Amino acid sequence: MAKDLCLIFLTVLFSVNHVETLSHTYTITEDLVGPVPLGNIAQDVNLSSQLSDSDDFSELRYSFLAQDHPHTFRFSIDEITSAITTNDKLDRDLICEFSPDSCELSLEVAAQSTIGVFFKKIQVTVVIEDLNDHAPSFDVGVFNLSISELSQIGREFTLDSAKDKDSKLYSVIKYSVVPASSPFTTKFTIDLVGNTDVKLKVTDELDREVNGHYQLKVIAEDGGSPPKTGVLNVNITIEDENDNSPTFTSPSYNVSVKEDIAIGTIILEMTANDLDVGKNGEVIYKISSNQPPEIQALFTMDLTSGRLGVAQTLMPAETYKLIVEAYDKGDQPSKAQVYVFVHVEDSGNNPPEIKLNLLYGGDQNVAKISEYANMGSPVAHVAVTDPDTGRNGIVTCSISNSEDYFQLQRLEVNEYKVIVHKPLDREIQARHDISVFCEDVGTPPLNSTRTFSAVVLDENDQYPQFSKPVYTVTFPENRNNGEVIVQVTASDLDEGDNARLTYVLDGDSKGYFNIDDTGRIYSNIAFDRETTPLFKFQVIASDHGDPPMSSTATIELNISDENDNPPEFTDTDYTAIVLENMPIDTSVTQVYASDRDADSNGYVTFALAPNSQVPFFVSPDGSIHTTKVLDREVISKYIFYVVATDHGMPPRQKSAEVTVNVGDRNDNTPVIIYPNISNDTVRVPYTARENTIIAVIQAHDFDLGPNQKLLFSVKERNDSDLFNVLSITGEVIIARQMQESHRARYFLQIVVMDQGTPYLSSVTKLSIVVTDKNATTAIPPTSDGVNKYNVAIVVTVVVVTLVLSATILVTIFIIRRLDRQKQKFSQGLVLDGVKLQTEKNLVKSSNITGKANPNLYSPQGERVGVGMYSYATEPALDRMSLSSNNTFQASHVSYDHMDSGSKEGTLQRCDTPQSDVHQSDLHRLASIRLHQALVQSHDKAYANQHAELPYNREAKKSTDDNSDTSGDTIPSDSGRGASDQEEVQSVTQSHTSENFRRQHPPTSRNFRNVEKFHRNIPETNHYMDMSGRKVNNVNNISSGIIPQRFQEELKHQLQPCYPFPRQQKLSFNSVGSELPSYGHFQRGLSVDETVDSIATGYDDDDTTTSGSYTIDNDDFPMEHHFEKVHDVFV
Repeated sequence: MAKDLCLIFLTVLFSVNHVETLSHTYTITEDLVGPVPLGNIAQDVNLSSQLSDSDDFSELRYSFLAQDHPHTFRFSIDEITSAITTNDKLDRDLICEFSPDSCELSLEVAAQSTIGVFFKKIQVTVVIEDLNDHAPSFDVGVFNLSISELSQIGREFTLDSAKDKDSKLYSVIKYSVVPASSPFTTKFTIDLVGNTDVKLKVTDELDREVNGHYQLKVIAEDGGSPPKTGVLNVNITIEDENDNSPTFTSPSYNVSVKEDIAIGTIILEMTANDLDVGKNGEVIYKISSNQPPEIQALFTMDLTSGRLGVAQTLMPAETYKLIVEAYDKGDQPSKAQVYVFVHVEDSGNNPPEIKLNLLYGGDQNVAKISEYANMGSPVAHVAVTDPDTGRNGIVTCSISNSEDYFQLQRLEVNEYKVIVHKPLDREIQARHDISVFCEDVGTPPLNSTRTFSAVVLDENDQYPQFSKPVYTVTFPENRNNGEVIVQVTASDLDEGDNARLTYVLDGDSKGYFNIDDTGRIYSNIAFDRETTPLFKFQVIASDHGDPPMSSTATIELNISDENDNPPEFTDTDYTAIVLENMPIDTSVTQVYASDRDADSNGYVTFALAPNSQVPFFVSPDGSIHTTKVLDREVISKYIFYVVATDHGMPPRQKSAEVTVNVGDRNDNTPVIIYPNISNDTVRVPYTARENTIIAVIQAHDFDLGPNQKLLFSVKERNDSDLFNVLSITGEVIIARQMQESHRARYFLQIVVMDQGTPYLSSVTKLSIVVTDKNATTAIPPTSDGVNKYNVAIVVTVVVVTLVLSATILVTIFIIRRLDRQKQKFSQGLVLDGVKLQTEKNLVKSSNITGKANPNLYSPQGERVGVGMYSYATEPALDRMSLSSNNTFQASHVSYDHMDSGSKEGTLQRCDTPQSDVHQSDLHRLASIRLHQALVQSHDKAYANQHAELPYNREAKKSTDDNSDTSGDTIPSDSGRGASDQEEVQSVTQSHTSENFRRQHPPTSRNFRNVEKFHRNIPETNHYMDMSGRKVNNVNNISSGIIPQRFQEELKHQLQPCYPFPRQQKLSFNSVGSELPSYGHFQRGLSVDETVDSIATGYDDDDTTTSGSYTIDNDDFPMEHHFEKVHDVFV
């Protein structure tokens, strides 16, 4: 059973949070004697409705959940029936003592099944209703209270409050005072717990002297019906306040005495009464201090009795008016006053008595009077008394003083005043001594004399005076603040505060200066002359009179200059434009600068910054002029600095950036790159379609803007308008469809014109050869038979190549036989510091045995040499990489680096017997190498007129692909001899390199890169042609065709290693010099191996590919530094 109950209890605990709570409220009146039944919980909450079908109502048991609940012990519950009853009487006033509104007790009852899982928690609330079973009660029966009679109406005094244990409904709700006629009422408040706070309030004025005690009853009533009451007896004592003054028995007193009355005699006894009690009612007496001291000195007064006595000899026939005062002893004493008149009777003759009253604060016989006092102003009052009667009492008075500044004026009998008779000036006389003489006319006459001094008081009637009205001072700028600038001094003839001076500065200068009490002026800041060169301000000297007087002095402070400011340009940078080609001393611009300093510190001159290498001169005034004629195409912008310097010590300077843009003029004619003298022919089959582009005119202009924009047009022609040149792009197109009858040679004279004002132009000639449809052409056909066309070209090229190869082999055999016949040799060909060595040297350096040496390496460790011979390459020529559309195959020459100062730099003989076997081959290779270098240089010069160094392989535009002559070795087409015109051109068309430079000037950047090759070049070099004649004017080799490095080396070092046979004639043409010129400047080089001389002129225009070598500059750009120059045999 216990196990089952435990299981049930645990089940109840785990499910308690999921059980709905029931509640019910019971009400019971307090103080019912128990047990009192409250009800049946199960029935009241309808517990049966909460049971399920499986639960049995009879098996339910009931109990309080919390047995230790503070109110559980007051109730009992039947375990089976759930009836709830009280255990004892419930006293609401005790149980809910601090709950004034309601009294509710909370209980928790559990209903649970003894066999099932049913469990319910029931919230039971018991409300205890209050009865008015307590009357209000006070803690004390009697309350004593003291109240001052001066308490104001409305003042409140706290009483003991009544207490009632009942609920708020039956607690104290009213207080009242009995009797109601008393000057008091009640006022009360109820606090949060129902207790009252009661106060006694004054409703009328209190007067102890009228009623000094009150006995009251304060009644408290509760809210019951009928109400219950409580009584508090209150005894009120009215405390005395000193609200009454003493009162004399007589409003005044009169008494007469003889003049010879004895000192100490009591002449009067006075009485005063006070209605107050205690100290407030006790009275004391004294002579009032509010009367002349001499009167006070004549009499005495007893404090407690009020008796008046004589203290000094009294004047005969005098009546003394004496004030006597009576005081009580309260905390704040009250007083009363009364006059006492003492009459002195005469008894004999006496000398006059002078009573001197000095005005204006006189003391110790010294009168004080202002120097501003007007004439007639009183100085002293003189009263003469003579107690005698008759002639003994008649008195006359007079005055004596120096220079009569004062006078005695009569007011009444025996009364005078001393007045000012002349204007006073303290600064002239500050003190005057005055004597008053009085005498009666008795027998004998009696007199008296009084002497006093009149001191003239200073008035602030003098202005401060500066030592000078204007202080002019010079003070340097940039000094530390706090330094003394100047000291001013002022004086005042007055005295005291009227002469005590204070120096101040006017308002505007206080931020800059400070002044102390001695007049020293200090700087508050470090002055900047450039901001404020002059300070002019006022110094005020003020005395301390009332009112004060002041005067001013002017300070003129000049700030002296220091060279503390550099020149300042009006702009941080200047930009100017000057046209090119203007004469020397052309004005460019003007720079301006100012210096805030003064004199020489602010005088500014201008100059170029040191080490400025620009073609400009800066005048001291800032104007900038040119020092030479400017060329925009060389330098288009100059940036330099102009320095502005002042003339201070030390001088200061500042610089400004000046940018001079060189304006363009149309001073450059268009440069035509293609067509040119060496490449001006294009071949096109007559089957080419209309609007086909067959060539592009390539040109440029070194100017800018419109001066640089080019237009293309045809000036002369013989093509019957078969072709057209587009004016903007320069493209040469087929204007109309050609027929087979149009096969012929045509020319177009093309004008290239810029758009400058005035415009400049250049003229070139383009030859167009209209060929049969099977001819080689640079423009691929666009017909449907393009593949057949390409195959035909390939077959033709192969056949021609085989023929040329056979020809070249025969030529080489002949040349080598000729070489072996030579007995002497000149020095090897040297290019760019590289020497072509004899076979002796080659054998010595590489052990050549007539076959390739596969282990031969360059100085850089690069392996070179393929084919018959292998040679070590020199770094300078290693940089030239020669290929010819894959037609060169082997290298047959070795170059070793040659020190220009060594013995090997001199001419060498090549006539050793051992060299004969190779001389022909070496000479032939040298010739080919020379032609390759020259043509490559020429191509590079053209290709780079649009590009900076290093040369850009993409610079080429027009190539020999535009003609069908690549590889042709004959002047015209394959199988044809050269025309007369072509042969003449190959010999006669020449120009000097200078003319060529004018026609084809390099760009400014290319020019700077090329210029370094012109150093130390002799004016003339001589070469031997194949017949032994000298070839002159190598200097005329155009830099536009051959780079300077090759020109220079050629001029110094190019000589044949042996004389050519007489019949071999070296022909230099097309560029006006004795060096050879080559076609295909944009794409390659053609060398005719079947003739004794090198074919030049218009080979690429009039020949096919048979027997030609093509060196393509696509395969060795200049930026590769001419790497791996190889001889190639086909």
